[in-house]
Amino acid sequence: MAFNKKLLAKRFKKALPTYDQEARIQALMAKELVNLLFSLREQFEKVLEIGIGTGLFTVSFFDKYQPNFMIALDLVSDNFLDLAKKYPLFLLKADAESLPFKKENFDLVVSNATFQWFTNPEKTLVELAKIIKPGGLLAFSTFGPSTMKELFPTKRPPGILSSQEWLSIKPASFIPLVQKEWQETLFFESPKEALAHVKKTGALGYLKSSWSVKDYRSWERKYRNLATKAGYPLTFEPIVMIWRKEL
Repeated sequence: MAFNKKLLAKRFKKALPTYDQEARIQALMAKELVNLLFSLREQFEKVLEIGIGTGLFTVSFFDKYQPNFMIALDLVSDNFLDLAKKYPLFLLKADAESLPFKKENFDLVVSNATFQWFTNPEKTLVELAKIIKPGGLLAFSTFGPSTMKELFPTKRPPGILSSQEWLSIKPASFIPLVQKEWQETLFFESPKEALAHVKKTGALGYLKSSWSVKDYRSWERKYRNLATKAGYPLTFEPIVMIWRKEL
């Protein structure tokens, strides 16, 4: 299942004012990614962050690291100016699946809650491996197949992979160092509120742009069967991986 990158950027741009308030799971993932990186006790001279978004990861990263040089890129640039005022960043509006960097350029390539949007994750990993220095790290968090299963997608998009599937397409030059996955569930008072939460984080990227009344009512009927005492569940499956490029 592919999706339109322009539509994805448009949805995230629209969600910028509400993203930080709603993106509770993405914020947890950002902190976990930083903590797991920090546990390795390494320093990084040159860093590339893929999918900076509103800076959830960036803020946590700068709490623990002071890289000499850091580039951050995103499909949406509207939030860049404020982040550039606070942190020593070079900001780039770009697609992570078409990078302009030379080989063996970065000590760390890092990304929080972005890899799930890749349309060709296997090819993209190969390209990322090229721009990382020998001994450098690729560190990322992403979402696994159980994520938002309550929306009943008929087919998984190419970037929604399990941890084992990510390992199966890992370039041979990467050595796995860290792997963690878990599930988080948010609860809402109604199906409508759950859907609104997803829209406010821009995360409808691979779903069609509009639902007919018939489609919405059909989804709502199925969703109401999942109701619990805590409310209507919305499941997330965060995955964090850190790989080292061979020397």
